[in-house]
Amino acid sequence: MIWAAVDLMDGQCVQLKGGDPSTARFNQDPVKAAHHWIEQGADGLHLVDLDAALGKGDNISVIENIIDSVDVPIQVGGGIRDLKAIERWLSLGLHRLIIGTRAIKESEWLEEMALNFPRKIVLAVDARGDEITVSGWTEGSGKNLFELTEAVNHLPLAGLLYTNVGIEGALSGIDPTPVLKLCTSTSIPVLVSGGIKNAEDVLAAYQLGAKGVVLGTALYAKEIELPKLKALMNKELASSAQTEASKGSSEMTSSWTKVERKTKETQIELEINLHGSGQVDIQMDHFFLGHMLESFAVHGQINLKLRASGDNDHHLIEDVGISLGQVIRKALTDLKIQRIAHSVVPMDEALVLVAVDLVDRPYAEVDLPEFMYAHFMRSMALDGKFTLHVRPLTGEDAHHIVEAAFKAFGRALHQAVQPRDQISSTKGEVDLQ
Repeated sequence: MIWAAVDLMDGQCVQLKGGDPSTARFNQDPVKAAHHWIEQGADGLHLVDLDAALGKGDNISVIENIIDSVDVPIQVGGGIRDLKAIERWLSLGLHRLIIGTRAIKESEWLEEMALNFPRKIVLAVDARGDEITVSGWTEGSGKNLFELTEAVNHLPLAGLLYTNVGIEGALSGIDPTPVLKLCTSTSIPVLVSGGIKNAEDVLAAYQLGAKGVVLGTALYAKEIELPKLKALMNKELASSAQTEASKGSSEMTSSWTKVERKTKETQIELEINLHGSGQVDIQMDHFFLGHMLESFAVHGQINLKLRASGDNDHHLIEDVGISLGQVIRKALTDLKIQRIAHSVVPMDEALVLVAVDLVDRPYAEVDLPEFMYAHFMRSMALDGKFTLHVRPLTGEDAHHIVEAAFKAFGRALHQAVQPRDQISSTKGEVDLQ
């Protein structure tokens, strides 16, 4: 995602160089700035209360005005250091919150907040060199960037916001070394900020593994024009898709199938190749769902590409499930497949059985401890018009049970779509409706 930064100080939209308040520039009306970047094509807004971060007041009323007047994902940061503040901001319908100083200093508090608000918390890892900074970049924390991100890798964070403080606002270009190291050392989605000067830097960040970028000075200095950037990115994605489709003579490149789903709540583009090799390309701000889909695809040897956004977790999970069912259905153009298959997958103490029948008999019997993922599976099967049974045989940890279910479904689906010389039915050929 492309996040347009609106940094607030004394009620104005400003940009700082290296985090130094004395370097504030581009003073303008923050509400107008927010609307301008949305009109230009920003995917979301990145609002930072610099006064709150520095302990010199706040810009809450201005941020509330922006929240009330736009309809795109918003993430807010700056001075959010207690449970009350988190609850207050999330009650306004924010996409997610960015926390830094206290989370860096108090690991137990960070873990508590991440578990209480799964996939709603972005951890700010603002660093000079390898040392993370706190208190609005004014103090060193004594903590190593890569050691800390490794320590939090197990938490259900929405993302890690990496800002290279030394080059923030300098338009000097990103430093690829820490970005690559960070993206390859964690499974948490990484957002990159600091030093981005042009569209090539944005593409480089994505090629290094980032799942999003925050653009500030480059936008305000007109070094990056969002419409041109989005057009360039779409061109690169199309080129990458063509390259990917041409790889591997053993891969059935003609069997890529795509569905798009656009509602008031969600926008989804989903492609699969049921006879792939487990290659995954997911761009979505929902870490756990993305992780589950990756497990499904890798274990099912299914190539999967997903671009998804939504106004809340419920709508996003439900609609991705519906879309996955529809794209599986659309891909089943030849009934000469095994059709029926099952898989039993363990994950630590959990053991889950999944059985499928890919025929025109929509039915779902799903027993999972997480309601939304049970709903995901049912929505997928009913819209895919196939029979699905998901049954945990044993297990205590809900995460382990759900993940084992996604892996088992991938494996069962892989077996079910294997080619067969004849129709697998005593009733003869069934015309898919």
